[in-house]
Amino acid sequence: MNPIRLSLLADGPRDHATLPLLLATILGRQIAVAGAHEWKGLRLAGGGNARKVAFAMRQAIDEGAAGLVVTADQDANPPRKKLRELRDARDAERGKPGPAAILPVAIGEARPHAEAWLLDDAVAIREGLRLASDHAVPSVRTVSYPKDTIDELDGLGEHPDDERPIDRLMRIATACDPTRCKNAKETGLHDFVDDVKQELGKLP
Repeated sequence: MNPIRLSLLADGPRDHATLPLLLATILGRQIAVAGAHEWKGLRLAGGGNARKVAFAMRQAIDEGAAGLVVTADQDANPPRKKLRELRDARDAERGKPGPAAILPVAIGEARPHAEAWLLDDAVAIREGLRLASDHAVPSVRTVSYPKDTIDELDGLGEHPDDERPIDRLMRIATACDPTRCKNAKETGLHDFVDDVKQELGKLP
């Protein structure tokens, strides 16, 4: 079966590196990246996340992608506020005539950021960072900044000199199993997995 070509709109390079691997697990398919774009890189007249989602949908079509995956960090917003905003933008663009009306678009809000999805799978953390099988991994519920927690744990493993931290983060993402993530509803991963399956699960 051929890989699914997807365009990505996310917060930065770490997300661009890990998202395709997590998506591959969710969908049971290889993922090919048609385009990887950052929120801060989309400077549009008028601004606003809704305009950026609409632009990303048209951009994905231009890139020949079979679908678009949009993730955003919660930041200082109340939980699910940004998720509703992004879904409303998707629905509004689909209400217009043109190819965007039928483009599959999966949307996720990471709370507080995408590293929370990875930290919630202690097995994947230990495997990806080459930690002992009984090494304690803090619960995502007890840390305020999961990205820093992963970086701290990364410093405890023994790694080849030529290996980059992003390589280990990708290894965590490859090993991550959403069914092991006990706090997926709180981190936003549960909603994201459901939307990915609904939007992208039937792609040929």
